[in-house]
This record gives sequence, C-alpha cells and structure tokens, in this order.
Amino acid sequence: MSFRTGKDFEFDPINGTNIIAREIGFKQTTFYNSTLTGTHKIDALGGFTVNWYGSFGILDQYIPLLQRLQYNQYTNLPGSPYLALISNGLSQKSGSVFYSTLSDYLYNAGGDISKSFTLFGQNKR
Repeated sequence: MSFRTGKDFEFDPINGTNIIAREIGFKQTTFYNSTLTGTHKIDALGGFTVNWYGSFGILDQYIPLLQRLQYNQYTNLPGSPYLALISNGLSQKSGSVFYSTLSDYLYNAGGDISKSFTLFGQNKR
C-alpha cells in the first residue's frame, strides 16, 4: 500500500493541482536462470575444439489485484474538497483496477568449432 501527496501539473501546468493518491496491491515475481557450457577437444581430423552453451530461464509474475485512485483539489477554488479522479479512460490515475499474469520461458543455445592451423609460420586458430 502506498500513499502520495503533492502537485500534479497535467491538468494545470502553471499552478498544479493538489493531489492525494493511493495504491493497494500485491505482486509476486519468480525469476530462475540456469546456464550450462562445455568445451571439448577432439583429436580426430588433425584436432579441433568444440565450444557449446545452453541456458534456460523462467520469469513469472502474478498481480491478482492492483487498485489506484487519485483525488484532486483545484487550487483556483480556495477550500475546495478533494474530488476522486474517475473516468472511463485507460489512465492509471483515474480509479483503475489491474490484474496480470505473466509466464515467460526463455531458451538459448549455441556453439562454435575451431581448428588450429599454421599460416606464414604462425599458429592460428
């Protein structure tokens, strides 16, 4: 749960609007990552080296309920009450409720093969 107070300059860019805002929510995030690598030297065909790697990752996030609400007090009306900012738009300020479930599975693999040779009297790979 978080509470914010201060000024919002979106509606009144010169003087700003006094705000009181709250957010109530729970978020659970799980992250897992693993990597496996290997290097193999093979003597066949004059000798070469094989390098390989692979990885796997999981990113899960669960937000069962996130509620946000902002109250504005207009500075041009002294003593005016704070009014809830509610609309039918998609703004996160205007009385929004948000639900989310995220499941990402990440796979990665690769490798290379190298062989040493002599060029102009120098060993190259």
